[in-house]
Amino acid sequence: MKRLPIFFAFDAGYVNPGAVAIFSLLNRARADVAYDIFVVHHDIPTDGQDLLRRVTSRFESATLTFVPTGDFLLDEWKSGAWGGFAPRFSPDTLMKCFGARFFPQYDRIVYSDADVLFVDDISELWDMPLNDAYLAGIRGVSLKSEQTSELCGLGHFSPENFARVRDSYVSGAIWVMDLATIRRDQLENRMLEIIRDPGITKLWPDQDVVNLVCGDRVAFIPLNYCGMSYLREMMDTKGFASHYSRDELFDSVLRPKILHYAGRKPWRERTPWESAWWNVAEYLQLGCSRAERPAPVSAEIDQELCRLRKQRRRYRISCAVLAIALTCLAIACALLVLVGL
Repeated sequence: MKRLPIFFAFDAGYVNPGAVAIFSLLNRARADVAYDIFVVHHDIPTDGQDLLRRVTSRFESATLTFVPTGDFLLDEWKSGAWGGFAPRFSPDTLMKCFGARFFPQYDRIVYSDADVLFVDDISELWDMPLNDAYLAGIRGVSLKSEQTSELCGLGHFSPENFARVRDSYVSGAIWVMDLATIRRDQLENRMLEIIRDPGITKLWPDQDVVNLVCGDRVAFIPLNYCGMSYLREMMDTKGFASHYSRDELFDSVLRPKILHYAGRKPWRERTPWESAWWNVAEYLQLGCSRAERPAPVSAEIDQELCRLRKQRRRYRISCAVLAIALTCLAIACALLVLVGL
């Protein structure tokens, strides 16, 4: 059996989402794959840890280990330049950057956010070639070299820093980390320098730190490893542009391996794909309830998926028609040239 290490980093407020993520990861694993799961944290209480252990114990081959961080970076978090979104995050957000520190026993490890639902096996990530990249992640969906930093959500960067990451910025949802290369180049020391630099605003704390340090030494994970709950809305927004093809964008919505609840969280508010998350949460009897929220209507989700499938078919038909038209035009031009001769 193949044993694969993966870690999460979250605080006490994310115990229930973490339980859903861990259960769905194990529930979708191939029969020949076993996961060694680590939770990096600074404040998860005993009852929260017990809950996560009970969830993991449903799967005989899985292991769960808690990695306490103590006061590491707590002072930096309180005094850091995190921009206006700081209340949305916690000190544990930064811990994902320091896999080499917390896991000296591994040369490679996968990190995942906790606000996710695994809907397919992801074990192929461990065999992904990194080619001397420090890590692999999902390239920013709206990041195009033609766009300004504001349109990319990176308007807080200086022009120099934006130029450094504009073609390679990766999100923080899922990473494959080459810990051996990170150690060799002492990358974590440079991360600490950026974290402690008050002149660099880190609006997206973990992502900004890692991207500024790694630069273009990153690899890209296929987009369908991170189906984003807000992407359906983004695709219909006027002016939306992406370096991903239309097929890649639709594929991440229609056939995702991981659902990432970035922005709106199903345990707080209505969001696309919320029923899938609640089905697992209610099965695990986590004690949370959606009773106070508007009940999700599965028909709405089905209708939206149907609309997206139709839109994808129309797009492919349009491309085919355009190709035929261009071919006819080329033939007509050739005939005109022959007639002229």
